[in-house]
Amino acid sequence: MYETFTVFLKKLLGKRWERAGRSFLYCGIGVTATYAVWGSIVIREEIFYLILLVFSAGVMWKALSSEENRVDLRGVLMLPVPGSKAVRAFAAALAVYTVVTKTAFLLTVLLAVSGFEPWKLVNGLICAFQVCFCTAAGYWLLCKKRFPAAAVLAAGEGFLVLGAGKYSRMFLVLASMGVLAVLLGRADPCLLCRSRTGAAKRVGSLTGDGKKGNVLRYLFRYMASHGNYMVNTLALCGLGLMFSFFIPKMGGISMMPMGFALLSLNTPVSILLSSDRRLCRGIRMLPGQIGRFAVPYGIFIACNLLVPESVFFLSCAVQFPEVGMGEAFTALLFILHSALLLTALEWKFPLTKWKIESDLYHYPRKYCVPVIMLLCAVLVSTWPVMSYVMLGLLAGEAGWLAVKVRGERI
Repeated sequence: MYETFTVFLKKLLGKRWERAGRSFLYCGIGVTATYAVWGSIVIREEIFYLILLVFSAGVMWKALSSEENRVDLRGVLMLPVPGSKAVRAFAAALAVYTVVTKTAFLLTVLLAVSGFEPWKLVNGLICAFQVCFCTAAGYWLLCKKRFPAAAVLAAGEGFLVLGAGKYSRMFLVLASMGVLAVLLGRADPCLLCRSRTGAAKRVGSLTGDGKKGNVLRYLFRYMASHGNYMVNTLALCGLGLMFSFFIPKMGGISMMPMGFALLSLNTPVSILLSSDRRLCRGIRMLPGQIGRFAVPYGIFIACNLLVPESVFFLSCAVQFPEVGMGEAFTALLFILHSALLLTALEWKFPLTKWKIESDLYHYPRKYCVPVIMLLCAVLVSTWPVMSYVMLGLLAGEAGWLAVKVRGERI
């Protein structure tokens, strides 16, 4: 089992564990930035662990449903390795990957914000591992279509973590991990590595056969067939509402551009080509790529950004009567610039060297456009005349794009 676990883990973290080193570096940067920007915030213990559980479960679920990991598991099952040991090694490797590369950063930031306590660090790590094993067991039960059992398992494990005492939580969670390990030993590995043919047929029916229709319609149907697009957009709407209530504490409506910039962090929409290598290669072979795909893709991103930005703007307009056309004009500038930059990054520099899909959602490149927009927001908040400079840049970029599209048609 140890050899199988090592094989899976090296595939996920690199031959020399280089991804673990980068993760620890990001944790240090995150703690330093959190101490520099935020003060101490009181976070209830239940909320602290609930954030860790939901985040870790989501990342673990994405790793379990990754087609690359399914292929790796099928390859291991061809070897003379018992199925129970292969499943346990597979789940353990994915749990280590989730906690080391994803949950560790969130945990360190939460500890930096709420105040560092050793017992909270240890309990947080143990609870993160426990929820990863619980997610793997629940995933197997759902593959067997045992929905009540999966619901009872999730509710029981959640109650165990959130309802336990301050010092008894560690021992209860460790005992629960032992039970989950036994349950995973009984899992059928063929169910875990089965391809999602039904989902592929459903996506194909929603997106069409590709022989007719326009690209913009295809993109919106693609979004409707992938739940993470909708969930991420709804989450950004919630963040927009939250930012609107922070505006008075940040200095008034002059800080609204900061909210416009932060809401440009729409990861699934901005990695459409990176997440589908075959689609990226196919589009590169077609003539008139900029006019036929890049421009509709930019319009698609702008429409997605318009939803949370509108929620944020309307919430601020309800709370502050002085919000008017000037702020609406600024919001439109940030939407168009963000859409243009996100399209250019995805078109010119798609991410191709990734191992599983969850790597894309946490790749450092996704912060490039929000950081640029934050710098622009600082300039606009300090010198409102910078809005007209952004308008001039947008007009120049639109003219350049029109020339490129016309050049493709000639």
